[in-house]
Amino acid sequence: MPPSAATRNFPRINELKRIPVFKPLKPRQIHFISVLLKNHFSVEKASRYMKCDWRIHYIWLHKPEYKQAVEYARDLVGDILESTMLGDAIEGHKSDIVYKGEVSGNFREVFTSERIALLKGLKPQYREGFSLNSVGPVALAISYPSSGNRAITPDNSLSKLGNDLEEAKIINPIKP
Repeated sequence: MPPSAATRNFPRINELKRIPVFKPLKPRQIHFISVLLKNHFSVEKASRYMKCDWRIHYIWLHKPEYKQAVEYARDLVGDILESTMLGDAIEGHKSDIVYKGEVSGNFREVFTSERIALLKGLKPQYREGFSLNSVGPVALAISYPSSGNRAITPDNSLSKLGNDLEEAKIINPIKP
């Protein structure tokens, strides 16, 4: 199985044997995890390469040592993927310029969506639904067409305002 560009950073079997979490495992289990790493955690592909039944991996997962080693391997893959994506998001992907079927040069292509996704992962304030809870209670003034303004406070909840909330319009917030 020739290593692809994405799998070159994965540790080889001899390197895995030196990691303490892999020491209690049998050589065949370490080899299986190594093949799992190279096949992007596809149990089917790894078992085909190892010439064993795919269910053996799930039988081994019942053993805490093997399960811990697989979780370590997943973390390792996540760290490698994160560093690769971070590098690509900052530096861009190297792409060829093709003109009339011939490569005439290359350039760095940057994907904004990758940068946004990584920024959301690294900085919580950029995630959807993020709110600062240190702001404190806020009262809103709601204007009804028929009854004027009422202030909503923790004591005066929305349920006490009546059924005409569809007609309600939120105006400038009031500090309590």
